[in-house]
Amino acid sequence: MCKSETPLVHAIETSGGKGMPRSYRDHSVVACNEEMLATREAYALQTGKNQQRRLDAFDTCRHRAWFVRHKDTGDLRVAAKSCKLRWCPLCSKKRSWFLVEQIKPWAQSVSRLKFFTLTLKHSDAPLHDQINNLYKFFQKYRKLKYLSDNIRGGVWFFQIKKSEKSGQWHPHLHCLIESNYMDREKLSQLWQRTTLGSMVVDIRKAGDSARITEYVGRYSARPSTLAELDLPGRVEVIEALHGRRLMGTWGTAKAITLTMKKPDDADKWEHVGYWSTVWGCLKSDINADKILHAWKTGEPLEAGYSMREIENFIDSKTERVLKEPPEHKQLYLFNNRELPI
Repeated sequence: MCKSETPLVHAIETSGGKGMPRSYRDHSVVACNEEMLATREAYALQTGKNQQRRLDAFDTCRHRAWFVRHKDTGDLRVAAKSCKLRWCPLCSKKRSWFLVEQIKPWAQSVSRLKFFTLTLKHSDAPLHDQINNLYKFFQKYRKLKYLSDNIRGGVWFFQIKKSEKSGQWHPHLHCLIESNYMDREKLSQLWQRTTLGSMVVDIRKAGDSARITEYVGRYSARPSTLAELDLPGRVEVIEALHGRRLMGTWGTAKAITLTMKKPDDADKWEHVGYWSTVWGCLKSDINADKILHAWKTGEPLEAGYSMREIENFIDSKTERVLKEPPEHKQLYLFNNRELPI
């Protein structure tokens, strides 16, 4: 059971209509509540001076959110305060979508796109050591003449599972590569020599570039499903991967940007209403109705619709000073496509 004093999913309020999400977080966790609970339990067992800070950030991720409108296009999105923790399902989902959009143009431009997998033989060695060895072997393997002569570039990412039969860890690397034909048996022999024992490699035509980039984006952002592991296993994975790179590029794929950037047009986005204000005034205020309709449908929001007047009124009556939302350039903007109702 989750031992957080702050519940992950709050009771639903109904003042703004049936099924009103109390916060943007409540709306967001519906599709991943099990993974949220598993992640929270694992973070709770972490040690160190920043443990409580991580837990607080995780528990409040996306609680504070507001609708923003693009002044030129009328596009409506949600801006939300995020914890940005590696294992947060909400933040990793956002990073996954970002990576898909970054990788897709390169993948679509490649004429001979292949999916290449390298696997280490199962071992009882500590997971930290297994990952160190895998990364070291991969770096050495990639420099072999047979591979460097045939691979022009690629994206690699780490994935880890646990064998249901043996209970041993199964760390492996997936690569999306631009290459000439390469013989699988030859690749297997070279991998065995490099690792001193591991033989399992797989290489195949990537097929649909859109589908394969979505797969890459999903696992490069979150290399394991914590809910599928027992609690000690979750803790071990989090600790073993702390501070490690989970993906990288080389050759022709070097142009791919892997770091999320703040929006270049941050000054173009204007606050039109806090999440709680819009939902709380639904069906009783035309501004709230228009904002939510635009958000649900993806249609532009006409200029002039805003909850700022009522937000100022509420704050004046409660003798509170209205706090301006943080600059949008300090936050991530969330696209409509990830916000289904």
